[in-house]
Order: sequence, then structure tokens, then C-alpha cells
Amino acid sequence: MMRNHGFLYFLPVILLAVAAACLAPGRALGGSGGDITQDGPYTIHTFTTDDTFDPPAGVTEVEVLVVGGGGGGGAANAGNAGGGGGAGGLIYESDFLTNGGVTVVVGEGGAGGSGNAKGLKGSDSQFGTLVAEGGGGGGGAPGSAQRLDGDAGGSGGGGATRSRGNQFGSGGAGVGNQGNNGGDALYEFGAGGGGGAGTSGSDATQASAGEGGNGLFYMGDVFAGGGGGGSLDGTSLPGTGGNGGGGDGGDVEMPGQDALPATGGGGGGSGGGGEEGGNGGSGIVIVRYITPENTITAAGDVSLTIGPAGIAQAGLGHDPVDDDTSTLSWTSVVDDSETNKITVSITHNTVPAGLELRVDTDLPGVDPVVLNDSAQDFITGISAGSVSGQALVYTLEVVDWGALFATTESITVEYTITAEP
Repeated sequence: MMRNHGFLYFLPVILLAVAAACLAPGRALGGSGGDITQDGPYTIHTFTTDDTFDPPAGVTEVEVLVVGGGGGGGAANAGNAGGGGGAGGLIYESDFLTNGGVTVVVGEGGAGGSGNAKGLKGSDSQFGTLVAEGGGGGGGAPGSAQRLDGDAGGSGGGGATRSRGNQFGSGGAGVGNQGNNGGDALYEFGAGGGGGAGTSGSDATQASAGEGGNGLFYMGDVFAGGGGGGSLDGTSLPGTGGNGGGGDGGDVEMPGQDALPATGGGGGGSGGGGEEGGNGGSGIVIVRYITPENTITAAGDVSLTIGPAGIAQAGLGHDPVDDDTSTLSWTSVVDDSETNKITVSITHNTVPAGLELRVDTDLPGVDPVVLNDSAQDFITGISAGSVSGQALVYTLEVVDWGALFATTESITVEYTITAEP
């Protein structure tokens, strides 16, 4: 709400209205699409399935996080180890411009490999023009060099390894500005970890299969961690999944762990004889913006004088006194089918006896309001939008000469913007 403060004097009588800006208690309206929640000053839309984001009135810029589906972990039969799946690509924009509905696509996680197959690549996620690529699948073993290598993706999958033939795969490449490379396998020990959005997947060592690369922290959580590589024969530990939903790699005769859903994490690679790699985690899209609110402010001092100078001849009364130097500005936040209104009242002291104080404006359909201590409708039918510097006209008039007396009075006039029934 907005308050105008003032002083009234008689003989002479002066009204001095001093504008004071304040926030109106308006409605906070969000747009539509996804799961909508509030967090302090923010409205958050979380998308885990395909949908459309429609921004609320007045919102033209939003924060956006887009994470592709994670890649599946590679499979391995006895004497081999599957590579960890790469995380889905991650894109963050702090000031994405919107001027209407935006198409949202949420990528699915890639299935983990079975038998000795590679994990499947995750599918892409999209918010308008922003496309986060799905994570690369982890390598599978045994098989050709092509099968052993992790696939490229948002982040690359880890390479697989086998105990015979000195065969081990390389990590797949990640997409620049979205993810990182997968780790390489080490012959006879373990498979490489899948890449994450924050760091690359680790290469396998004699002590451990490669760990999944870590994800990145946005919107209150960590997303897009890579899957851990599988252990070949128990002489090395399986790789752990990266922070951000990555699945752990399997130990000997254990499948890879599935990545967490709605994180874009990569699935864990299969341990030797575990056969199945973990599934990649589904992607996610999150949109955040400052919740719009109704606001109203006033500016400008008002000075009105009733006294001898305004009397042309004794007994002929006094002309009304006007001042149009004060202005009112507001922002109205409503849905298309709704409107707001501005009410006005005196909330501190009263106009002295014998005088009448009115406020008016030149907007069509607005009638002058005689100010008193009751909230009265002033400007109605206000749709979504902003108005700046709308002139206010205050009028002070003598209505009862017999009631006048010398006085000095301080008053407060309050304007409020609120929902119209």
C-alpha cells in the first residue's frame, strides 16, 4: 500500500501531502506447467515429464536448468567389467527471455546394457532453444574395441575392460559446456567411470574401478553425476557414482546400480559376471523466477491553502483549491480473466470540520472520491500491466463556513491495490 502524509492549516488552511512509497499486499501469481512450488521470493516450476511452461503476467526473464537423461551403464559377463554411464548434459541460464509459452521436453535415462552390450545413450532434454544432450552409454565387454569404448554424450560413458586379450576401452567424449569425458578402463582390473557435469569420470586403477564424475549444484540440489565403473574380478573395488545421482558400479557378479531419477545421473557399470548395467536417471527441467506482486507508489508534495487571499469579497465564500503535482504509479498482476482495484482512505486524523478534501484523476471512468476514514474504490477494472506517473488531483473546498476554526492538522491518505471481486 502507499501512504500520502499531509498537514492542514486554517486561516490560512494548508494541505501538505507528502508521498511515501510502500509495497501493496497484492496477489502473487505464478504461471503454469510442471510442479509449482514457492521458496521464499521465488516461484519454481519443476518438470519431470514433457509439458509447456507459461509465464505469469509481467515475467519476461527466468532462470532455467536443463538436464538430459543419463546414459546406461555397460554390461559385462564373467571376467569382464562394464563402464559407467555418462551423465546427461547440463545447461544453466540465469536470464532466459520468455514472451509466451515455452515447450519443455524431459529426456529419459538410457537403459543399462545386458549380456555384454553397451549401455544406451540417454535422450535429450529441452527448454525452448536450450537442448541438453543425453549422457553416453558405458562400454560393454567382451567385444570389439568399438563395444569396449564408452559412448559420447552430454557427458561421456566410461570404457569397459576384459581379462583376456589385453582389451580395454576409452572413455567417451562429453559435450563442451554441458559435461565431461568418461574415464578409461584398466586392463585386468576395472572399468572407467562415466563423466559428470562438474568433473570427468575417473580412470580405473589397480585399486579401484573408475569413479563417476561429480555433478553440479543448482536450484538447491546436485545434478548430472556420472556412473561408477564395474570391478572385474575382486582385485579392485567398484567405482562409486558421482554426486548428482550417479549409480555405483557393480562388484564381481553384481549388476550396476541404477542412477537416481530426475537427476540425469549415469547408471553404474556391471561387475564381472553381473551382466546388467544400471539404468541412467531421467532428466529434469527447472524454471525459477521472482514471484510477481502488485505494487503501488506515490510521489510529489501537495500544498493547498484556504484563507483570506482566496476571498474576493467578504461574504462571497472561497473558491476550491486544487493541486495536481502528486502522482501514483502501480504494477498490477492478475490472470487474463481477473482485475485489480485501487482503494483510498484517510488512516491518520481527519479533515477539519467545514472542509472537504477530494482526490481525482483524469483516467476515463474514474469519479472523484471525497476522502474519509473508510476505504473507497478509486480506480477499478485494472488489468495486468504497469502505469507510471498517473496524475492525482487533490481539491480542498469549504462546505460549512460556520464550522471552520483555526487549526493545524496532519493527515495520512492511504492507497491500496488489491483483487477485485
